[in-house]
Parts: sequence; structure tokens; C-alpha cells
Amino acid sequence: MIEYLLMGALVLLLVVCLLQFMLLKRSSNSEAFQLTARLDGFEQAQQRTETLVRDEMARNREEWNQTGREQRQELADAFKGLSQNLSGLAEKAAERL
Repeated sequence: MIEYLLMGALVLLLVVCLLQFMLLKRSSNSEAFQLTARLDGFEQAQQRTETLVRDEMARNREEWNQTGREQRQELADAFKGLSQNLSGLAEKAAERL
């Protein structure tokens, strides 16, 4: 009984393989060209996207550098002002003594 089922499965497998082969052979070259054209379109879209992402990352990096530079300058100015205030207070304290 199992032998008959295995033989039937094998025959069905061969039929499926034969049908697949016939379908592949029957498909025209125009489908292959259409697929190639679509793949080329996808590749170009990927390249455009990659370029845009790379440019955006470069702009973001420049923005962060500029922001960091401005913050460091602001902090330096604040410390300079604090230093001047402390110097003035030290001079006044020295005068009182």
C-alpha cells in the first residue's frame, strides 16, 4: 500500500516538474526583458535613495558641528563673564581689607 502511494507521489512530482519546465519554456523573452527593466529601475531608485541619504547625513553632521561650535563659544563667553565678575569681586574684597 505504501509503495503505491510513493509511486503515485513520484509520478505527481514528475508531472509537476514537467509542467514547470513547459511553463518556463513557454514564457517569452519579453517577460525577461520586462523583469530586467524593472530591476534596473529598482537599482536606479536605490542609488538615488542612497545618494539622498548620504547627502542628508553630511548636512546633519555639518549642522551638529556648527551647533557644537556655537555652544562651546557661548559657554566660553559665559565663563569669561563669570571670571570677570569674580575678579571684580576679589578686587572689591581686597579693597575692603
